[in-house]
Amino acid sequence: HSMSNLDPTYFQFILDMVDLVERCRRVLAWTYVFAYFLPPNSPQMNILQSQQGMMESMTDTLHEQLGTLDGPGLLAKLESGEDDLVFDWKFKQHATTHEAALESFVKRIGSQIRSWEESGILNAAAEDEASAAGAAAEEEGWWCMKCTYQNTHLSHQAKCEICKAPRGS
Repeated sequence: HSMSNLDPTYFQFILDMVDLVERCRRVLAWTYVFAYFLPPNSPQMNILQSQQGMMESMTDTLHEQLGTLDGPGLLAKLESGEDDLVFDWKFKQHATTHEAALESFVKRIGSQIRSWEESGILNAAAEDEASAAGAAAEEEGWWCMKCTYQNTHLSHQAKCEICKAPRGS
């Protein structure tokens, strides 16, 4: 075989799998954004983390399989007519299964996020986070903008203990 006689589906399959890994990584990245807004140790967080773990494992496996493909060796095998490396049935089966799993994962996560939004779980988690941040800030005190002293008295204190500048000025 010459290079011009090679079936482009060989290369398209590899490109499709690289694209699949990229899409999986992108989807997984956005699931962490949603996880941030879920209540810690909630059933919703447990569901999301379980699904993320399965998707990460499948994506890592596919990525590793793609990483083992040897470009020059692959071309030599394709030119000589050996196509079992690219179209190895286990690799294709795994990749096809992974692609179906990604589509299912995206649909499930989308559906779950919509139901969590409708039920107010995400809003409640964001309010809890804001409340916790406010409580933590109160425990630390506040910094005077004029003299940079960290005042230890909490919300009732209107002026800096050192320079008497109004709080927040």
